[in-house]
Amino acid sequence: MLRRVRKYSGDNWTLNQCIIMHDIFHDHMNGKECTVRRLAEAEEIPQQTVSNAVTNLRALGMITEKVHPDDGRIRLLSPTRQALELRNRIWSEAIGLSPLPPE
Repeated sequence: MLRRVRKYSGDNWTLNQCIIMHDIFHDHMNGKECTVRRLAEAEEIPQQTVSNAVTNLRALGMITEKVHPDDGRIRLLSPTRQALELRNRIWSEAIGLSPLPPE
């Protein structure tokens, strides 16, 4: 999967970035709020490692952050349209699954 993401995105993604994007997509598709803390706990990855990956993913245009309405210290993570389109391209061309419509 990592090779396919690198091929279709043109970027040198890390395994942690792929894992984190998968979780962000999953939460997004299930209407859940995704935070760095939740990602770190779910994947048993140090929070600083997740924060670094999130920073890189944001720089790549894959995620957006917004401030949690009840706690300004917490950032809610969502995939961008670009990320959703990349996911669809990988699913349809590389894996052979039907793509989901971008939101």
